[in-house]
Amino acid sequence: MSSPTSSSDAPPPDHNLLFGTLVALVIIILAIILSVYFVVIKKKSDDGAAPLTGGGTGNSSAGGNEKAPMGVLTGGDGSTVTTNSGETFTYRNSFGGYWFVDQENPFVSGVHANSWTPALNESWTWGMDHVNSVNLGGCVLYQPYPSAGDEWDLTTLMHADGTLQMKMEQHYDTFTVSALLAFQTEEDIVQIAGAGLNWVQVPIPFWAVRWSDVGQLGNRTSEAEPFIEGLCWKYIVRLFAWAWKYGIRVNLDLHTAPGSQNSRCRQVNFLKGAMGIANAQRLLDYICIITKFILQPEYHDVVQMFGVLNESLLPTIRQLQVSVFYLQVHDLVCNITSYSTGKGPYISFHDGFSGISSWAGFLPGANRVILDTHPYFAFGVNLNTEPIVSGEDPKSVGRLWPGRACQ
Repeated sequence: MSSPTSSSDAPPPDHNLLFGTLVALVIIILAIILSVYFVVIKKKSDDGAAPLTGGGTGNSSAGGNEKAPMGVLTGGDGSTVTTNSGETFTYRNSFGGYWFVDQENPFVSGVHANSWTPALNESWTWGMDHVNSVNLGGCVLYQPYPSAGDEWDLTTLMHADGTLQMKMEQHYDTFTVSALLAFQTEEDIVQIAGAGLNWVQVPIPFWAVRWSDVGQLGNRTSEAEPFIEGLCWKYIVRLFAWAWKYGIRVNLDLHTAPGSQNSRCRQVNFLKGAMGIANAQRLLDYICIITKFILQPEYHDVVQMFGVLNESLLPTIRQLQVSVFYLQVHDLVCNITSYSTGKGPYISFHDGFSGISSWAGFLPGANRVILDTHPYFAFGVNLNTEPIVSGEDPKSVGRLWPGRACQ
């Protein structure tokens, strides 16, 4: 017996009916697609477009924004922000800045810290856009204390009494400059933007990146540095998220080097001595890891500068050795990011206190390079004891400090 579909007695197919059915299905599918677009996608685009393109602000709170559904939270001066921990505070920014979070599209970065600063996803024009910045020193990288000669000794002392991890975790999470001034909280980043600033420098240690023991001594015992590797990285990433939310650009500054480039971690053993080259290679590895991390979409627009070697001791290391290292860093970073403008962070090289003029002609034709110099006038060998004077007269407030800081 033949199957029904192959019977010679079966009537021929009705092609007109098949064609009509196909057309009807196409119309139904198109109707569904257009409905989804206008009801969901177009509505979300319209609700989120204003703060990204026009710099508009709203008075919505992070607890629930009726004007920005689909997880879009935004607000301007006077709006309420709810942190991930459930705490709330008032966003204060009288300079046209606003905050923005899209929980369903976390890579959106079109936030203005203030009216005169380009949004994070807009080009920063050096020589035209003005950097108003503050250094968050001691926030992630702790500095020497009077009871310890350097960071190595300080860490060793805390390690000896068994409190190293507890104290460092507490330091990273709730670092305080004084009893009244705290950094590393979300509201502090808001206050930075509210003061009219648009950049922060974030010094970090090389031990923010995980690594194993550095090797073995001649007696086959392991040689390890006393620092807790990787512990502070989650706090660095948390700071990136806050900067992203409030439109603050980050200069991520690698302040330490294996072996120490300036004797703040024992003697100088970077590009000098038996382990000098090996330590330089280690730092290149860390620079490679960090560069690849900050090149990811969620960090690319916020970390726009990467300082790779802070205050190297040029009289000891020699400028030629540091110059060669800088060239290797430049090629390494650009090979990761590409050599095109806007395809990666600017690379910041410190002048080693030799003066900008001593680096004239260095790396001609290099891409995305900044020369960093530190004109200390508040502390150092010759401490400045000039008092800060308060008052109403703008010409006398602060005495020489405001003018020197803005030079």
